[in-house]
Amino acid sequence: MAHASAETPGALSRLHTFSRILYKEAQYWLVGLTPEHYHLYQARRWSELHKFDASARHLRKYLACSNKPQVRAELGWCLAVLGRWTEAVEEYEMATAQWPHTSLRLALAEAHLRSGNPQRGAAIVRELDVEGLALEATSRQALADLKKELGLVA
Repeated sequence: MAHASAETPGALSRLHTFSRILYKEAQYWLVGLTPEHYHLYQARRWSELHKFDASARHLRKYLACSNKPQVRAELGWCLAVLGRWTEAVEEYEMATAQWPHTSLRLALAEAHLRSGNPQRGAAIVRELDVEGLALEATSRQALADLKKELGLVA
């Protein structure tokens, strides 16, 4: 679930993304963008380049200015991709407290499993099962994979 695209961007794509990063940097310092806009933009460009540490750094700076659960969930995803599962759990927990979206709760369950707390991950998966929500295909597959990995399949 918390995997980056297997394809590393090509040289031309990386060059284009780096130029966008530099352009936005110049706008921030010379024109005066809001910190929120700047940091969210930069975080997403760094993610495109699979530089998740840089992306996480910008997302944290964004969250210092504005606390949006969607952005906090994005930070949790970056941390999960980096294998920093305990930090991902913390971010996902804060995000789900404000925005209990199903896919976010699935990510939280996986983060608990990977950080060494499979009991809590299993409890979240059971809660989702009880709720019987209509899930998108990717969420259904992620739920099925988690159930299998947690040994919750009958």
